[in-house]
Amino acid sequence: MPKLAVAEKNLNLDIVLFNEQTFRFKRVYKDKQMYYYGVARHRVWKIWRVNEDEIEYEVLHSFIKSNEDTDKDVFNDFFSLQEDFDPWIDEWKKDSYFKKLYENNPAMFGIRILTQDVFENLFLGLLFLKTPTQRIYAVIEKFCKVFGTRFKYQNMNFYSFPTVEHLTKLKNLKKTLTDNQFELGRNDFAELFIQVKKAGGSKFLDSLKDKDVLEARKELMQFWLVGRKSADFILLKSLKNYEVVPSCLKIKVLISDKYKLKLDTEKFVSKDVKFIYEFLNEKFDEYSGWIQNIFLTLDK
Repeated sequence: MPKLAVAEKNLNLDIVLFNEQTFRFKRVYKDKQMYYYGVARHRVWKIWRVNEDEIEYEVLHSFIKSNEDTDKDVFNDFFSLQEDFDPWIDEWKKDSYFKKLYENNPAMFGIRILTQDVFENLFLGLLFLKTPTQRIYAVIEKFCKVFGTRFKYQNMNFYSFPTVEHLTKLKNLKKTLTDNQFELGRNDFAELFIQVKKAGGSKFLDSLKDKDVLEARKELMQFWLVGRKSADFILLKSLKNYEVVPSCLKIKVLISDKYKLKLDTEKFVSKDVKFIYEFLNEKFDEYSGWIQNIFLTLDK
């Protein structure tokens, strides 16, 4: 089984797999060892930390054609292990809040951005709009159980996240969605899935990686219910645009509190998007969205 030299200070599995970036992993403690089982990027993973400096993993099953080298590349990409922050830390410590946070949490860069499948994050981003966080685990598990493919390992069941091509081939898609209460208000997700398929499906979504931020955001916002926040969520969490800040009332309140600003924290309006982006970008430049993710994680 592959073993990687990844220090705990650079990848904290117990945080990144459970800080509301993915809802597909579970902890299993066995024989004095914590294991993390879950589904990501069309694979079923078993991951564990060997010691402070090394991680091991096993791909228990792949729902797509793969090999050991590809799995390793996907593992590194999923955890964004290509990003090194050491060159930036001294500059960022000029910011008083960052400096205080870093001194109290020297391993804070173990909190990484997970690079997830674009279509899965499109679905997840919309769930965040109206679904309480504590329910998202159950909703995604049910969605994958209804529409995905099952893999059983020991006493655990794992389900693939369905592709848009698979979903749009189903004859009773709309009825199945409605019967299982996969809805946002009066609407279901059928319209979104059909729109994505007409735009080019999985190939189109993958092509967004080659577009600049403004163009990719515009392409995403053509879809049903996808506004600026949902589009920016995908830009940051799937397309590696780490300067993008998915803005919301929560980050506005945090900025107002930690930086002693007198902002109206009772509401969030469109001009706040520009303010938050410029405020964080001035301090953290191309990693503004990444730093925001750390701020929100450590503020809980």
